[in-house]
This record gives sequence, C-alpha cells and structure tokens, in this order.
Amino acid sequence: MTGTKPPSWRERQRAERELVILAEAERLLSVEGYEGLVLDRLADQVGVSKATLYLHFASKEDLVGAVMLRSMARLNDQLTRLAAE
Repeated sequence: MTGTKPPSWRERQRAERELVILAEAERLLSVEGYEGLVLDRLADQVGVSKATLYLHFASKEDLVGAVMLRSMARLNDQLTRLAAE
C-alpha cells in the first residue's frame, strides 16, 4: 500500500470548478481580450460568486497566468505528439 489516499469529494469538486473557471476565462479572453475579462461577469457565467473566484485565484493576473500556463501545456502536448509521429 502506497499510503496515498484518493482526493476527497470536496477536493474533486474544487478541481472541477477550477477547470470550469479556467475554460470560461480562456473563452472570454479570446473573445473580449484582457480588458473584457471582467471577474463579475466571469463569476456569473460560471455560476459562482466573485469571492469563489478569489478562493481559486488571488487576482485577475493570477487567473490569466493560469490560463496561459494551461494553453502552453496543451500546445506542448500537441508539439510532443507531432514530434513523435
């Protein structure tokens, strides 16, 4: 036995909510740009409070940074697959 326990329901829910936030933030950024990414609007679109956004990301800049890292990770995966072919 490795001693690691699976994530709790609450941890899974938090991770899933964070993915939804990131996906919607990415969509808003692509359509509206940085200035158009208004956190009140993002919270409404995701169905959470603005305070909940701040539980996941300390600031708009942190959120945008996470979106960028997520996009770069997807790009890296695609490039790795292409290089392997």
